[in-house]
Amino acid sequence: MPCVSLMATTPTTIQAPIPAPLPTPTYRMCFPILATLLAADKHTPYLDDTLAVAALHVATDQPDLPRPEALQALYHILGVLPSYQDRVLPIMEALCRGCAAEQLSGAVVGVLAPQGHVRSAALTALSNVPVLAEGLCPEDDAVVSALWVAKHDVEGEIAGAC
Repeated sequence: MPCVSLMATTPTTIQAPIPAPLPTPTYRMCFPILATLLAADKHTPYLDDTLAVAALHVATDQPDLPRPEALQALYHILGVLPSYQDRVLPIMEALCRGCAAEQLSGAVVGVLAPQGHVRSAALTALSNVPVLAEGLCPEDDAVVSALWVAKHDVEGEIAGAC
């Protein structure tokens, strides 16, 4: 019987599984950890991976996702790292596509941010909210007030976008 050398065999490549979203209850349970990672006041080694996980959880057919909380965390990232707008805005837009009317009060806080680029990105994302995209007036007074403030923003570009 011939002896087989282990050195002569080709190593097998192990591939990581294709990322898939967690079940919604599991994601809701894990979201506070993600939100804490996104709350950093500077770039961290975990930021890109955390954004990738958030991007997996934007499905419009999942009403129980923590959309307003995720949007608020993303507004914070934009405020701290404006260079991340190209990465964060698509996630915000996708979250807004599944945003229900009762979730709007938490979602509109971005239009009140001190940074103009955050307010602008928030308006861009909020234009994807079904209620707002249809031109309907929200019933929540806080939402209407925030949108009124955005309509009268000191930066003309932002006010014009509303």
